[in-house]
Amino acid sequence: MNGMQTAFFRALARIQEECVQTALCSYQAGDSVPDLLYDVTYETIISILTMIDGYDAENRLALIDRNTGADLKECPFVELHDAACVYLKIKDHV
Repeated sequence: MNGMQTAFFRALARIQEECVQTALCSYQAGDSVPDLLYDVTYETIISILTMIDGYDAENRLALIDRNTGADLKECPFVELHDAACVYLKIKDHV
């Protein structure tokens, strides 16, 4: 793997660890397992999109459609992590 690929996968591993640890710390006996799963997947997806949006100094990424060359974040410009909140479930909004 090249340096960019290694940095990307290390960032994903960091995101996974942070999201799992946060979920474990906030989980209390009797909490709903589905709520826990929605919360941890929500936080993981939002963290990955935040990285793609450019808020991670090590990973400046773009999602480009190979067929059209269009950038997912452009035309119109959108912050992926903000837009995803409308579509993803989280405990308070399930």
